[in-house]
Amino acid sequence: IEEVNTDAIINKTKPLNTKDCPIFSLAFGYGADFNFLRKLSLSNYGFARNIYEAADATDQLKNFYKTISSPLLSNVTFTYLPGQVDNSSRTKIDFPVFFNGSELAVAGKIN
Repeated sequence: IEEVNTDAIINKTKPLNTKDCPIFSLAFGYGADFNFLRKLSLSNYGFARNIYEAADATDQLKNFYKTISSPLLSNVTFTYLPGQVDNSSRTKIDFPVFFNGSELAVAGKIN
């Protein structure tokens, strides 16, 4: 792999993910670049988790798998009546996957 700049990796990954598949990241140990993995996953509909050295990695991996193995909803879109919300002020309204224990939030200015 030639690229080592984390921002460049994120910028190159997003357009290649044409199916909008969630990318989940695991950061093993304290030396892992969790901020990079978090940004990479969040920009690709997933999330990142730390696997801590002092704890039982097996249990942490089981919990991670339990979370991602059974999504509750897919293709969630929040819609508003015309003129109800200032569209230029609102955040993301489309969410490809919703997992147990996670949350969806939309913010914006109400007219």
